[in-house]
Amino acid sequence: VGSELTSTGGNYNQAGNVTAKLSGEYVEMRDFCNSQNVAEVTQTDGINWGGNAARASSNADCEVPGFGDDSNTHASRTGFYELNKMKEIARSRLPKNNWLKGQLVAKMNRENSCNAYWNGSTVNFYREGSGCGNTGEIAAVFDHEWGHGMDANDVNGGIAFPSGEGIADLYSALRLNDSCIGRGFYNDGRKCATGGECKICTGVRDIDQAEKKNGGPWTHTMSNNKCGSSVHCIGVVYSEAVWDLYKRKLQQGQFNYDENTALEIVTRLTYIAAGNINTWFTGPPTFSGCGSQSGYRAYLEADDDDGDLTNGTPHMSAIFEAFNDHEIACPTYQIPVFDSGCPNNPQTQPEITATPANMGVQLSWTTVSNSVEYEVLRSEGVMQCSQGKVLLGKTTGNTFEDSGLQN
Repeated sequence: VGSELTSTGGNYNQAGNVTAKLSGEYVEMRDFCNSQNVAEVTQTDGINWGGNAARASSNADCEVPGFGDDSNTHASRTGFYELNKMKEIARSRLPKNNWLKGQLVAKMNRENSCNAYWNGSTVNFYREGSGCGNTGEIAAVFDHEWGHGMDANDVNGGIAFPSGEGIADLYSALRLNDSCIGRGFYNDGRKCATGGECKICTGVRDIDQAEKKNGGPWTHTMSNNKCGSSVHCIGVVYSEAVWDLYKRKLQQGQFNYDENTALEIVTRLTYIAAGNINTWFTGPPTFSGCGSQSGYRAYLEADDDDGDLTNGTPHMSAIFEAFNDHEIACPTYQIPVFDSGCPNNPQTQPEITATPANMGVQLSWTTVSNSVEYEVLRSEGVMQCSQGKVLLGKTTGNTFEDSGLQN
């Protein structure tokens, strides 16, 4: 807004007549509905982009709310919000990653349909058509294409083998808590079929085995027999394994975590592990996770709390079961499996008090026995805590203040 960057809540200090652009420190939107120009709107004493304006009809990709320039489309507004939130979450998990600190350019309403892509430096989204929705108006598609950029710019660099599609799906699914990748991609009644025929998902694929008609895990053997060279199909093997870790292995059996705890554990493991993976799985089924930079080993190392896998990790059995069900773990005689961790773990939840402040909130909580420190996280949206969260910080005290929020 003017020469000022807004806070995470969209706040700014300038008054009077100002011009705002969908171009910030971390994301810039360029729209093909207006010659790749950045959306602008000039108003007095407050900026209203028209975000509440519903799409008037199908094929309304270049529709604008009646103010601002011709780049102020549904796609530009939607993408600016979602990509900024996705990057904010990732920066909180990977604070040393320089790519996340730079500006990502998103190109909206490209004149084609039924696709979106990462080209090595920008993310690109197509218009509605041919039975597909506008991919620049679907949050999961933003998160997926951003995920390719994250994969290409993590610790190892480059897109992971044998497919980078699975990790892009996981970043999207864990952010939105939705296994249907790109729900609404098809708007003509079609259901997805990649990596198994879907029951109800109108996205490009579903990474929850229970939501597919085959009703079982998409294994390494099935991938070899059915995927050919399709990286989207191959990626389902490991994306489904990680989703199973979240939805089943950690929420059932000996762990029996609630959904929020399981989601936080798997989100943490994924951001730590993914950057250290060169090849998610390779070699014959059941042995394909034994490599030093495999997905299975990377998740174990992310879960480990003392740098020694030989004495187990806190959730080792759950990780093994999830990956082994998909034939991408490693035999137990090579990496023995048993759960370990800190003794006398906290067993209760704190009682939290939230006191509203101007553009912020003051938090305080009761002490939890055996705790060493507390993590403070923030989410927003209809899913509340059951979606991707920003890790605001860690503290050994009992108070925390979050600022820059919308009143």
